[in-house]
Amino acid sequence: MHWLRAVAVCPYPVTGEGHQIGWVERGLPGIGHRWVAVYEGHFIGHVHTQEAMLHDAPEQAAFTVHTAYLQNL
Repeated sequence: MHWLRAVAVCPYPVTGEGHQIGWVERGLPGIGHRWVAVYEGHFIGHVHTQEAMLHDAPEQAAFTVHTAYLQNL
């Protein structure tokens, strides 16, 4: 995973252990209605292409946020 700087437009919070650990959002310019995962203020994306990882559903993006959070514990 790679981190690209994110600016929250209309985020949906993702919580873990009783507090917000990230967020998911959709409809960013150039990606249509796909979802992106944001953790520690950065999009979670591909290391080599530097593009945000796109998800078909908000649950998939939230799972990605939880995975990033668990890897950093």
